[in-house]
Amino acid sequence: MNIKIPSNIVYKIPVLTVTLALFLMWGRYIMSFLLFYICYILLKNIVTVFLEKRPFPKKRLGLLIILDLWVQMSRVSKLFYLDIYYTRAFLNSLGYSKKCPDTNIETHALRDGSLMYVYKPKVKVNKGCVLYIHGGGWCFFSAFAYNPTISWMAHYLQMTVCSVEYKLAPEHTFPEPLLDCYNALQWIYDNAQDLGVDEDKVFVAGDSAGGNLSAGLCLLHSERKGTPLNDTTREHAPIAGHILLYPALQGYTFQTESMIQNAMYFPPPLELQNSLALYAFGMPSKRIGGVPDGKFMPRFWEFLTGGDQLGHLTVRSLETYRYDNGDRVLSNSLVFPLHDSNLSDMPPAYVLVATFDTLKDDGVFYAKYLESFNVPVTFVEANDVHGFMMSYERNKPARNELFKIKKFIDNVISSQHDS
Repeated sequence: MNIKIPSNIVYKIPVLTVTLALFLMWGRYIMSFLLFYICYILLKNIVTVFLEKRPFPKKRLGLLIILDLWVQMSRVSKLFYLDIYYTRAFLNSLGYSKKCPDTNIETHALRDGSLMYVYKPKVKVNKGCVLYIHGGGWCFFSAFAYNPTISWMAHYLQMTVCSVEYKLAPEHTFPEPLLDCYNALQWIYDNAQDLGVDEDKVFVAGDSAGGNLSAGLCLLHSERKGTPLNDTTREHAPIAGHILLYPALQGYTFQTESMIQNAMYFPPPLELQNSLALYAFGMPSKRIGGVPDGKFMPRFWEFLTGGDQLGHLTVRSLETYRYDNGDRVLSNSLVFPLHDSNLSDMPPAYVLVATFDTLKDDGVFYAKYLESFNVPVTFVEANDVHGFMMSYERNKPARNELFKIKKFIDNVISSQHDS
């Protein structure tokens, strides 16, 4: 059996050796410090919730602590030169959790080498299909890790759901993850008959970073009129609708009201800024989250604040950018869908935000901005935290939100029949 070793691990062997030696010498002190640090994280989150004047859902305290531990683990791994491979391996273990017994899961290989998981519930009420794009800050999680979540989603939606294993940053920067999602969408259209779905009933959905990719996918699909990347002679039907769960949609400012008010909650604005830069450039960059000298202002900010347009019109480009090219990347709406200057061709939208989420305002802005282009929008704010839609089996609030999404999908499909 061939074991793949990361190419840069050789350079880190001395550091890991020293770290191991220190641990053997002062192991009990290190363990005591880690225990103290975990207690600090627990206490910090408990105090944050206790002092919160808004009605915080107390059942989410555990999720809040887990998310905070994930952030701290990521920071510690960087401190000790432990690559994100280890964090990914830990998160991917979630894929072995209990799946819905009433959902059949198939695995398919796409032409570009990506994997596609197809979830078929025993009970189907329509010939619709949802392409679900997982979250994780463009760098973490996987379609496999989401297997339990999507299996229950397909069961409750009573329709076919597909999930693509897109490539992750920072090894694979924009546009590779987006193109993986686009190829996955084309695969669904090409295999619609075998999947038992209608081309005009294909929806896209995603949470967090997956919401970003879902909106970017809609823009790319609209611009290309649904033509495959390697064949411009064929056109596919428009996307029926897009469903965004607490999405990350802009990189213009990280000083929105929700990012300030919810700074103690997940995701931390600094980590979000770094994740966006890793997706756009492959390395951290201060050019994300505010361009020096005010050279660029996306139209959505002008629309919301009544300010003057400072920069050029936004573009939709699959060009790869250098890390120091902040103006150029910020003007690309395939990276930041909310920066697009014209969203009139977007399909009907369902936008779900969480009250205790730094990304709340991204969803609020997006819904208002879409409405200004007369795009049908269903906007929902849940009194919950970022990531609460990660499980459904024993999560009644998430199931209730999922039933609302099912109603949105049913309404879109019925409106197709009426027209």
